[in-house]
Amino acid sequence: MPKQQTQNIDWEAMRRMKVSDAIPPGDWPDRVVPISISGLTLFGIHKDTGDVYWDGHRIETTIRLSGRDRFLAALVAFSTASMAIVDLLRYAWGE
Repeated sequence: MPKQQTQNIDWEAMRRMKVSDAIPPGDWPDRVVPISISGLTLFGIHKDTGDVYWDGHRIETTIRLSGRDRFLAALVAFSTASMAIVDLLRYAWGE
């Protein structure tokens, strides 16, 4: 397999041009701006882990359930387990 040629990139220029001059939608949080086409060069993927990086910094997302969501999840899990037990007992009694 032939060796790939690498492209010399001016990384400082990419960092200077990382954001677009487009006006973001009004429903975006303050100080959040669109990425330019040049700015996409600053995204990277770790070859072994698949982690995503932006300008050398790992991007991490966390999703946390609210108290209401945790309560509903526990209620559904309890209901499912109790129905399984009831069905198992009904089967064991021959119903």
